[in-house]
Amino acid sequence: MKKRICLVLTALFGLSAALPAATADDETVRWGLASNTAGGTPNTAPVITGLESVSVAENGSGIVATYAVRDAEGDPITWSLSGPDAEAFTFTPDIKRQTINLWFRSVPDYERPADGPPTDNSYQVTVVASDEGFPALATPYPVRVQVVDVAEAGSVPTMAAPERSHDRTEAEYVGRVLRAVFNFYKDVVNWAVRGVVNHVRDVFNAGKRTPSDARESGQAGVPDAPKVSVHSGADRMQVSVFKPASHGSALTGYEYRLYRGADRLLDWTAAGVDAPTLAGLAPGAASSFAVGGLLRGPSYTVAVRAVNGVGAGGSVWEQAMPGRILAPERLQAMAGDGLVALTWAAAATEGPVITQYEWRGRPIWGAWSAWTPVAGDASVREHTVEGLANDVEYAFEVRAANPAGAGPAAQAVVRLSDDDGDPIDRVSLPSVGSITCYVGEYCSYTFPAASSGTSPITECYAPQVNGRAHPFIFLS
Repeated sequence: MKKRICLVLTALFGLSAALPAATADDETVRWGLASNTAGGTPNTAPVITGLESVSVAENGSGIVATYAVRDAEGDPITWSLSGPDAEAFTFTPDIKRQTINLWFRSVPDYERPADGPPTDNSYQVTVVASDEGFPALATPYPVRVQVVDVAEAGSVPTMAAPERSHDRTEAEYVGRVLRAVFNFYKDVVNWAVRGVVNHVRDVFNAGKRTPSDARESGQAGVPDAPKVSVHSGADRMQVSVFKPASHGSALTGYEYRLYRGADRLLDWTAAGVDAPTLAGLAPGAASSFAVGGLLRGPSYTVAVRAVNGVGAGGSVWEQAMPGRILAPERLQAMAGDGLVALTWAAAATEGPVITQYEWRGRPIWGAWSAWTPVAGDASVREHTVEGLANDVEYAFEVRAANPAGAGPAAQAVVRLSDDDGDPIDRVSLPSVGSITCYVGEYCSYTFPAASSGTSPITECYAPQVNGRAHPFIFLS
C-alpha cells in the first residue's frame, strides 16, 4: 500500500508540541487543524514553491530538492508523486519547516540510467500537493532532475585470484591464495582508515580556520561568496550565479534559502550542481536555476552560497518582486521594399525588471517564426526585419522579457507593396537632416555631419507625401 503523507498547515501555533511523535508505521503525519469546511470561503488550490529543475551528481545519496507548500485555507495537504519517472523517487516530510524533501530511491548511476525512454539521465517527475477543502483541489508541479557524470576516482581495492601454476604443489597454491586474501583485506582496511582520518581531519580543521587562514597556509578553504543576479516573472524567479573563487577545493554546487517577506519558506537547500551555463560566458563561469510557485504581494528574498569539499562559503542576498510584465505599447510596422521597420513604446511592468524585447513574425496565413531577441538591451525599441516578399501581408509580434519569462505580445499587421521601391518624394529638414520616402510608407533618415551628437528624431509628419500627410518613423 502506498504511503500517504498528510501535512496540515494552519495559522495556529504551538499545537505540534501536543501531538504524538510520528513513527515509521504511521499512515499519516499531521500538524495543526483544518480550517476550511463545506459552505465556507471558496477553496483555492495549494501553492508549491521550489526548484523547477535541478542537476545532481551521480553516486550521491543526498536530498535532490526541497519544496514548500502554502494553502490559503489551511486545509490538510496530501503529497504524492506522478510522471514518467515517479517510481525512481520518494519523499520525506519535514514537519517543523512544513516542507518535503525529494530523494532518489536508489543511488543514481550515470552509466546505468533508470529514467524512462529515452534513457538520457533526464528524469521527469511531478510533485503533487492535494488539499482536502471543498471542493478538493490538487496542484501539480513538474520537476526535471538531470544526473551528471563525475570522475570515478579513489576506487575501492579489488582482489584478483592468483593464476595456478602446474609446476607448484597444492599447498603452495593455497598459501598464495591466503596471502592474496590477507593483502586484499589489509589494503581495504588501510583505504577505509585513510578516508575516515582525512575526512575527520578536514572537518576539524575547517571548523578552526577562516578562509584567509586557509589561503595563507596553502590549505583548501571554503569558497568566496558568489556574485548573483536575480530576475522575477509572474510566478517565478531566475537566479544567475557567477562562479566564485573556490580556494583549493573544487565547487560541488550551490545552496539557496528563500524568504517571502519575513517568513522563511525554505532553509538552506541544494540548488544543484553543474547547472546550465549562461549564454555568452565561458563554460563553468556562471550557472542558473529557477524557483517557481511565487505569489504576488510581499517581495521575496533569496540567499545563495557556494559549497566545496571543505564546506559552505559566505552568502549573498537579493530581492525579487513577482508580477506581470505588460505588452509593449504603440507597436507600429512600417513597410518598405522587402522589409518592415518595427517600433514600439516601452512596456509597463508590475515589479519585474525588463532586460530586452523579443519579436516574431509570419505571413498572415503562415506559421510563426521563433521568438528572437532584439539586439541590445531594454532601451532598444526598434527592429528592422529584412528579406521579406513584396505584395504579401505580414503579422508581427513584440514582447518584453527578462531571464525569468516574457509578457504578452503586442501585434501589428502590415502589407508590403509590390512597387520597385524608387523614391517618390524627399522632405528636407533644414539644419537637421533629410528624409527619403518610398512607396509603402518606409522612410530613411540621415543626420548631416554638423548635427552629430544631437538627439535622434523618432517621429514627425511629412507634408503631402503621396498626396496626403503621412506619419513616418525614422530608423536611427
